[in-house]
Amino acid sequence: MPEIFITGGRFNAFVMRFARANYLMLYSEVIETSLKGDFAILIFVIGHELGHIKRKHLTKDLWLFPSNLVPFLKQAYSRGCEYTCDRIGYHFSNRGAVEGILILAIGKEIYSKISIDQFITDSKNEQGFWVWFSEIFLTHPHLAKRIKGIEDYHKQGY
Repeated sequence: MPEIFITGGRFNAFVMRFARANYLMLYSEVIETSLKGDFAILIFVIGHELGHIKRKHLTKDLWLFPSNLVPFLKQAYSRGCEYTCDRIGYHFSNRGAVEGILILAIGKEIYSKISIDQFITDSKNEQGFWVWFSEIFLTHPHLAKRIKGIEDYHKQGY
């Protein structure tokens, strides 16, 4: 179990490894959403981050070093890791998964007023070369793709 730290900041969380120990950093907005009485999002976020530790995403960098020589391969692997951890977090809190990712996209105040189906539909309408091109440089998939990934995973019966 990693040591857990809370710091001020926008809605996000991450895990890191330092001196053979794992640490989980939660930003205060993640905790604030659970103070409203709904812990599903907090459970998803913690499950997602613990997934990085369980799947050893923090310790594979040395083994994956040769992938740095192939353009965009390291970022593609990182995006795959995010999808994997979204699914792990989903198993801890399926409702918190979609809402947690939606908060990352829209913010903690208005996420509950957004239609998830419309958000995904709008993102599909914005597909094209530049959207694809922008993502190949990112370590995380576009948030609408992450939500769609969770919904597809749910439809498969998981």
